[in-house]
Amino acid sequence: MSENKIKLPELLSPAGSPESLKAAVAGGADAVYFGAKSFSARSFAENFDDDAVKNAVRYCRALRVKTYMTVNVQLCDRELRDAAETIFRAWRYGVDAFIVADIGLASYVHTVCPEIELHASTQATGLNVLSADELKKIGFSRMVAPREISKRDLEILVKNSPIETELFIHGAICVSCSGQCLMSSVIGGRSGNRGECAQPCRLPYGKNGYTLSLKDMCLAEHLTELSEMGVASLKIEGRMKAPEYVYGVTKIYRTLLDESRNAGEKEIAELSALFSRSGFTCGYYTGDIGRDMLGIRTADDKKESAKLLGSTIPEAKSEISLSADIRTGERASVTASGIFGGKSVTYTAIGEVVEKAERSMSEQRVRESLSKLGGTPFCTSQDMMEINLCDDAKLSVAELNALRRSACEGLWNRLAPERKISENSVSDTGKRTVSDMKTAFFVEPNNIPDEADKLFDRIFVPLFLYEKAHKTIGAEKCGIAFPPVALDTELNEITAAAEKVKALGCRTALVTGMWQIPICKRLGFDMTGDMRLNIWNSRSAEKLYDMGIIDFIQSCEIGVSRGAAIKSHGRHGVVAYGRLPLMTLEKCAIRDIAALTSPIEKCNFCGDGKFVPLKDRTGAEFLLRREYRHRNVLYNSVPVWMADKQSEILRAGLFEHFIFTCESKKEVVEIMNAYARGDKPKGAFKRI
Repeated sequence: MSENKIKLPELLSPAGSPESLKAAVAGGADAVYFGAKSFSARSFAENFDDDAVKNAVRYCRALRVKTYMTVNVQLCDRELRDAAETIFRAWRYGVDAFIVADIGLASYVHTVCPEIELHASTQATGLNVLSADELKKIGFSRMVAPREISKRDLEILVKNSPIETELFIHGAICVSCSGQCLMSSVIGGRSGNRGECAQPCRLPYGKNGYTLSLKDMCLAEHLTELSEMGVASLKIEGRMKAPEYVYGVTKIYRTLLDESRNAGEKEIAELSALFSRSGFTCGYYTGDIGRDMLGIRTADDKKESAKLLGSTIPEAKSEISLSADIRTGERASVTASGIFGGKSVTYTAIGEVVEKAERSMSEQRVRESLSKLGGTPFCTSQDMMEINLCDDAKLSVAELNALRRSACEGLWNRLAPERKISENSVSDTGKRTVSDMKTAFFVEPNNIPDEADKLFDRIFVPLFLYEKAHKTIGAEKCGIAFPPVALDTELNEITAAAEKVKALGCRTALVTGMWQIPICKRLGFDMTGDMRLNIWNSRSAEKLYDMGIIDFIQSCEIGVSRGAAIKSHGRHGVVAYGRLPLMTLEKCAIRDIAALTSPIEKCNFCGDGKFVPLKDRTGAEFLLRREYRHRNVLYNSVPVWMADKQSEILRAGLFEHFIFTCESKKEVVEIMNAYARGDKPKGAFKRI
């Protein structure tokens, strides 16, 4: 460690309820994050209504703790204004910052009130420095890094990002990259992008066991290097957890940070006792990505955690100074003061003129009165008191107590004054643009039929497979689809590949993440926004249009009717056919499946481009396919089918997008012919 003292990162703890908030503060959190009653990615937590938000801010300000509100779900047009008003109200109450996922909401809030601090939720899929650059343009001052980030990628991000970096250090990990999971939504109607995830990843899958269930993350053994790295905020997951868990985990991390050390066996055991899924993992951070990252919640795990329920949580207190001025002929006063947010805050309560008396109350009685701070978040000590008392001053204990209460209440109120918002006007979004074009994405270019030129106006293939396709289709119609996920150490390779296909004549790109926008702009690609951008509303569509996305495919979660309400200058499409990509996995599940039957030293099982089946407990067969590097994409067990709903799509003015995964050339042609006829679906299918 350097000789200069390292600035400690903020310790950010979860608060799913007012009780958990107090537990987080008692444990030593520098900041807490909680959800509003609506628009929170933990919709099943207790969350906070307006009165609870006011109380939370008031309490935390007194304890020198920051408050962050999560408004981190994707929003339809009819909800966006209400979500913005939720933020504006909470800002007036004194909330310090807002964790937001929807870029349309963020753009709107930043335009109306630029002084509001916005943090990009992990659901916004900020992956790298290029993501941070684009998020800053929207109005974000902090980005939550992906849970899948490695130490090296984190170092690059922290060093080069134009905004702060927040990092999850403890708690549950989704097996899918955040913001890129549709599984719960598509198979059960409970959207993770709406805070309603049913956690299908925690279920068993066929003979493969719990292939999608990861252990909880724990980076307690790496705290010193995270501090030295300059990560702005270390975040504990757990808004659905009990107050005892929040207090216990926060206290352990607080102690480790304050003592500038990493966890040892003792702390890891204590953390495991609070909650674990067969232990912890730090595999993404260290690069040890393997089957030992998998874990489930066992009976022993539950039994161990149950022992801690109902344990006593101390009450946090904030030390203040108190002074009493009780002099004959002067008005009695009590002054409460303290340092909050680096500034001295003082309030003086003034009483009646003090009359003469034969005998004054003793200084000891005055000190006893000033010490009675129950019912407040404050505490004091004898050396924090200053008493100015005349020998003949007449003042009753009741009067002195009233002055003390008034002084403390006045100080408390000064810590959380309501803010005023000077609202800027916001221009309307564009008018709805009508289009009847057909676009397609082929996971495997070898499956593109000879008739493709007549069937589709534009065809996209994976970036690294473009050379296979462009000679057959022609550069005019053939575009690239970027990998949905890439970290900083991978950007040079991806950029070089994009430059290569540009030289081959490629003109268009299917943009699957905001980090691709600056690459496309530099190379001059026309950009179509993929459904992975999670476009739910007009503000998001229009903001992306301003950033260069001329066409976009709406989120597959909002349907044709809600999608029709989106207004933008860009052309607007909907998935009309295909197996939806339900997850993008950083961890190679294909390798795990292969290792069950034939352990291999070097993984080559997923490199042949085949789809690997993954069966759930109902017999539904999902498809896994290797993506860029060793990532996997999990595709749905059944395709979307909208052929018999074309009239709705046409009335909405949407273009149609087709996703082809394992279909042969012949099957592609048959599907498109059936679609043209408006046939009813055959077999199992999914509607948009």
